[in-house]
Amino acid sequence: MLCFMKIKELRDKSNEELKHELRELNAELFNLRSRKSTGQLDKPHRLREVRKTIARIKTILSAGDTAPAAGQGPVTQKAGQSGVGRGV
Repeated sequence: MLCFMKIKELRDKSNEELKHELRELNAELFNLRSRKSTGQLDKPHRLREVRKTIARIKTILSAGDTAPAAGQGPVTQKAGQSGVGRGV
């Protein structure tokens, strides 16, 4: 059983480790929900901890995918393209 993880601990891990952690936590969440539905859940607070840790991992993974490359600076729009009312 995995314990509550702080964001700093998660950021120190590689993407592969985070994906592995995510798979384990999803399996644990499934088991916790099963036990809750049958009335056998001993630690109901664990559901919340696991859900929050899953959210933290997903946030870190998605932030890593969209971060600009080193040295490129922030992404800006071209002049005349406000992005508002484009009807997409």
